[in-house]
Amino acid sequence: MTNYSDEASPVDPAAASAMPKYEPGVSGYGSATPGYGNAPSGYGPGYGQGAPIATSMRNGLGTAALILGILAVVLCWTVIGGVVLGVVALGIGIPGRARVRHGQATNGGSAIAGIVLGAIGVVASVALVVVGISVLHSPRVQNLRNCDAKAHGNQAAISQCDKQFASIG
Repeated sequence: MTNYSDEASPVDPAAASAMPKYEPGVSGYGSATPGYGNAPSGYGPGYGQGAPIATSMRNGLGTAALILGILAVVLCWTVIGGVVLGVVALGIGIPGRARVRHGQATNGGSAIAGIVLGAIGVVASVALVVVGISVLHSPRVQNLRNCDAKAHGNQAAISQCDKQFASIG
């Protein structure tokens, strides 16, 4: 039976002298161990020497602006996609860029890309709406609508109107 007492067990002096001695900052191969004691330069402060606290970067706004800007350009043919997503991309990208200037974020390129793509999405969407309204109110489209209204649902007359106004270049 083993006796577990608070007394230290005796150590054979011959065995203790044969054991390697611990030297802080030095590994078993004689080189400095990084992170403990007197580490060589390039490894930063050693263990317990007050290493700087890492601050987390807040890159969420720049990334979100980039994603929304891409969606705004892809969906610029819809008012919600182009205008709404583009404006939100601008609204998120500008504070994201400010975080980069203040050193709180590192993704300035993503924030700028989100701002630019958001603006492109808004401009493209507004341009498509303006072109669409001008086409729908053009004299050619008005004449086609009048011809279709006079046809009173007669498919032959509607086809004739379509052929007549399709041939006008």
